Amino acid sequence: MFNLNDGAIVNANKEFLPPLNLSTIASEDIMDEQNGLPPRFGVPVDVNYNLTNSGIWTILPNNDRIWRLKVTCSEAVSINLLYDQFWLPEGAKLHLYTQDKTQMLGAFTSENNRGTNNNPSKFTTGLLFDESIILELYEPKNVENLSVLSIDKVVQGYIELSQLASAANGYGDSGPCQVNVNCIEGQNWQDEKKGVAMILVNGSRVCTGSLVNNTEADFKPYFLTANHCIGSLDANGNTDASHYSFYWNYESNSCNNSFNYVPNATSGATLKANNPYSDFALFELTESPLNSNIDVYFNGWDRTITPGQTGAGIHHPRGDFKKISTHYMVPTQGQNPNPNASWRINWIATQNGHSVTEPGSSGSPLFSYNHRIIGQLWGGNTEFCNNPGDAHSDYGKFNYSWVGNSPQRRLKDWLDPNNINPLFVDGLKVIDVVTPENLVCANSATTFTIQNAAPPYNWTSSTNITISPPTNGSTITAQAYNSNTRAPGFVQVTHATGTETINVWVGKPLVSVLLTPDISVPEKFVFVDLVNSNYAPELQEVTNANWQKTGGTGFLHQFGLFDGMGHGSAVHPWIVNVSIELTNSCGTTTNIFDIAPPAPPLESVVPIPNSTDEQFSLDFSNLPLDTYYIIVYDQYSNIHYSGENSNTEKTIETLNIPEGLYIIQIYDSQGNMTAKNLIVDH
Repeated sequence: MFNLNDGAIVNANKEFLPPLNLSTIASEDIMDEQNGLPPRFGVPVDVNYNLTNSGIWTILPNNDRIWRLKVTCSEAVSINLLYDQFWLPEGAKLHLYTQDKTQMLGAFTSENNRGTNNNPSKFTTGLLFDESIILELYEPKNVENLSVLSIDKVVQGYIELSQLASAANGYGDSGPCQVNVNCIEGQNWQDEKKGVAMILVNGSRVCTGSLVNNTEADFKPYFLTANHCIGSLDANGNTDASHYSFYWNYESNSCNNSFNYVPNATSGATLKANNPYSDFALFELTESPLNSNIDVYFNGWDRTITPGQTGAGIHHPRGDFKKISTHYMVPTQGQNPNPNASWRINWIATQNGHSVTEPGSSGSPLFSYNHRIIGQLWGGNTEFCNNPGDAHSDYGKFNYSWVGNSPQRRLKDWLDPNNINPLFVDGLKVIDVVTPENLVCANSATTFTIQNAAPPYNWTSSTNITISPPTNGSTITAQAYNSNTRAPGFVQVTHATGTETINVWVGKPLVSVLLTPDISVPEKFVFVDLVNSNYAPELQEVTNANWQKTGGTGFLHQFGLFDGMGHGSAVHPWIVNVSIELTNSCGTTTNIFDIAPPAPPLESVVPIPNSTDEQFSLDFSNLPLDTYYIIVYDQYSNIHYSGENSNTEKTIETLNIPEGLYIIQIYDSQGNMTAKNLIVDH
């Protein structure tokens, strides 16, 4: 990411949206709740921002480019963006961040593409909690003008989504009776909870849903939620849910409500089947959470008609942390709107509360005593935490959703593609290799443990890592082969069903320094990025970065662990001597370098005055030390002056040159050239 100092965000870089009419919105939200719609937290505002009509491009010294756009929504508590076109070429990177850089999304890259350059797809980026955000697109020179970004909606948030925004009150907007999923009530549901995610429906409404396993157990990312959550989508019509986002493992890490938590998110889905009769909708996610190394679980399901006694519901009421509701009954037949197609549940009080479902819980799974899904939340009464003992919830029956008059109206074709026809499927754990950190050192051992995979096991590694025997157990220890190693490596384990590879960094940090002047501003900012083309610094498990100015007349600012900026006088030469110490568990490395402003380009030399009678001057004093060659010729290519000059001011007489328009060509010793116009007027 190329960081931008606030003073460098020019006015041409801004788009401003006025505040929302909150009184009108409040009335609309009351009607929406009465009509059973998912709760809304923001309003999508139509816009037309793209790379040609908005923002500003900055050309870097190496001819790479950066595009920046600042979007301000007055009085908004959050902003998220919906794109009608999104496609990035290889090497391009998109970041979004708040102006103080405390919140950041990205980098989004070509890995996020879903269409082609000629036919780009829709896209969505997640929530940032501020009234102003900045988009920053980096485009390498070899793919210039290939990026496609078009924003058609800005979602102005007017309700904070609980802990996503680090709200001061511990329960967000859900009721105080709710029980966090990591309380003792959720102790036996730690696998199942990982499959449950909060949905941002078209970027502005909230529902819940769950990953579901299929009879192939192939980790295909099918996601079950409620039909009433999907708006105008239909499996026989518009199936495009590119503007949906899915927030994973959004929960307090304890029974109390914790803060400073940023959940993982994926975006985009395609609707495979839906049916209003049992109120189900089944998506296939565009971005599998497994591809982002998100810890998830593919929940099992049960289509029997006698689910047995006891169970639980796991959900995100009003967009809050993940909660768990507990019942101790045999589900009864629902009453509204299709009794035969729904279960009814009454919840019980437990040690830490009396959880019930609320708006935003819609689409969440109901689990039977055997930890399988038997339905998804359809609705309930409005008692909520006001009178949880009388609150009930209705769930669309999984066994009714299983059948239908076409694949687009039933589950069986998707969750049982080979027509095995089982009554139930258990949940599917993701095979994983657990290690304290993806770092191997020479001075200590790192443990690696494979989970949820069957033996036999066989561990191997890259040549710069030594594995301590035995290598056929579920856990091994590894150390760097050489204490001087600073390079990427890997640890690999084969098991009964496949192979898992864990990429690691071996040794102390290793980075180089990339200095990028911002020549678009007179202050001569020079941005500093610590980079490694083979293994990003962010992946080297760096825990501390100590930036120090050791000398010089300029100033040094540190933005994050790996980026900062030097700057100084706009009119006088300056330099900053810098020392950066990077530390990970293997030790500390030091980078020592200087930051200085770039010399003015050859183009900065201009004739003064550019309309003259007797003489004009060319000032080379600020340019790098060199010999410069000057040619003055007329429009017929007749040369009227030629000469050379070093780093001084050069005065050229024009009394003997006829009136007219002339061209001045200036060359340096490397053959670089600039041309300026001159008018001679006697």
